[in-house]
Amino acid sequence: MAITKTDTKEKIVSFATQLIETKGYNGFSYQDIADELGIKKASIHYHFPSKEDLGIAVFEAFMKGVHEHIAQIDFESLTAAEKLAGYFQYHAEVTLVKNHDASDCSHISCIGALTSEWNNLPEKMREQIDNFNNWHVGFVASIISDGVAKKEFCHVGSVEGQALLIIAATKGALLLSREKTSIEIYNQITRQLIEGLKCK
Repeated sequence: MAITKTDTKEKIVSFATQLIETKGYNGFSYQDIADELGIKKASIHYHFPSKEDLGIAVFEAFMKGVHEHIAQIDFESLTAAEKLAGYFQYHAEVTLVKNHDASDCSHISCIGALTSEWNNLPEKMREQIDNFNNWHVGFVASIISDGVAKKEFCHVGSVEGQALLIIAATKGALLLSREKTSIEIYNQITRQLIEGLKCK
């Protein structure tokens, strides 16, 4: 079967994702991709004239993965606690449990790697990451608001502040679990976050 331009483009984005997650956005070149995929740099420039174009494509693939995951969930049938548990489980699956698959950019490490290089990213990429972060806070805040409205969650103070706390705690729990090579640490922290929100 002949390799199509679409196949080549997807492979470029896939391997670029892996490089960003392991070396950072500024830690690889088009030559690295060309050598790995056995193509000419001109082929990469054909699909992505600049590295910024490639970075944006990687980020768009990340967003697509996140939204596809959410679309598979029947949120209306879940309690707020179950929604939050699903949010935590998603991060565990793509970051701590799932084997690293460069063809799947729906990894928290993808956005984490890009965020860590914030000051050295092109402006358009920073705008996209900023938009994602705003969406992320809004998404978690909507779960908390739902829980408060249904009297599942109590004493949360600022809903947006609580959402930021949960996101920060999730990222910290993921890092700690990777350091200790124990998913139970992550599970313990996230269970405590849910219990802390529940009405007693």
